[in-house]
Order: sequence, then C-alpha cells, then structure tokens
Amino acid sequence: MVLKSVTRSVLIIDDDAFDSSIIKNCILSCESDIAVFEEHDSTIAVFKFLEIEPDLTLIDISMPHLDGFRVLEKLAPIVKATPSRVIMLSGSTNAYDRLKSLQLGADDYKVKPSEMASYRNLAKELLYTL
Repeated sequence: MVLKSVTRSVLIIDDDAFDSSIIKNCILSCESDIAVFEEHDSTIAVFKFLEIEPDLTLIDISMPHLDGFRVLEKLAPIVKATPSRVIMLSGSTNAYDRLKSLQLGADDYKVKPSEMASYRNLAKELLYTL
C-alpha cells in the first residue's frame, strides 16, 4: 500500500466551527491531498500557525478575545519570513475591513459566501492561489 503524501496545508482561524467546517469540507472535496486544520480559539491561533506552518491561512474578522485584525497583526511578522499566504475570510462586506486587512499584511480579502455552490467556487479559487 502506497500512502499519498500531503503536499500543502491550510489553517482556518474562525471561532464559528460550522463556518470553518463548511470551507474545510469544500477544500477537501476539491483536492484530497491537502491537510486542512481548524483553530477556533483566536488566542492560540499564532501558536497553531507556528506548529503547522501552513501554506495558506484563512482568518475570520469577528471573533471573541482577539479579532481577526489582532491575529493578523501578530502573524504578519512571522508570515513575512515564510512563503505562507494569509487571506481574510469574513462575512463583512465593509470596504474598511478589506482595506485594513490589506494594510495589516493580508494577501487578499474574501467575503464568506451565502450559498454552498459559492463556497465550492471559493474553495477552488483559494486552492488556485497555493
């Protein structure tokens, strides 16, 4: 039996387990040789990033304790030293949130879709960036 190695990894930082499981399942349905990790506690998200060293990190903005902007601020200096990409994935359509995310070092800003078909398209788009 030959085991297929995982070549890429994604870390989803989102306090909402339902939201993160949707994007995780969509990513895995698009590509099976990718490892997807979820972190629901924003206060330990940086430690999880250091443990996994993901190729792509998706961060929600609205989270208790540390919001996504604070997580991004903490990750930005670490991410600069790696080939990892960070994308803010939020329900907010506010232009200010997008601008602030990019100013803090995010590579992109995506709005969470409202329907499953759009989540699948988003997953394909995210995988294309890896």
